[in-house]
Amino acid sequence: AFQPKVQSRLVGGSSICEGTVEVRQGAQWAALCDSSSARSSLRWEEVCREQQCGSVNSYRVLDAGDPTSRGLFCPHQKLSQCHELWERNSYCKKVFVTCQD
Repeated sequence: AFQPKVQSRLVGGSSICEGTVEVRQGAQWAALCDSSSARSSLRWEEVCREQQCGSVNSYRVLDAGDPTSRGLFCPHQKLSQCHELWERNSYCKKVFVTCQD
């Protein structure tokens, strides 16, 4: 079966090529939470390419000590492997990505 690609965007930065990563599930956008399986730049390379922003320059996990922060969680290293995103209803750590362009 054809799996739709996970759409991503960067929000809250000074350009469309930086910001916290959000992904789309159905009609809704939500923060993409940090996961230990994706502590490499591979996932963020994909995000930067999707924005047509070249490759990833840097990324940092934002501290979320907030138990109410919610978002979506992808258990695989690459977003393109995530055909379903899991909802995370607490302690979602957002990731701020800066792409090169």
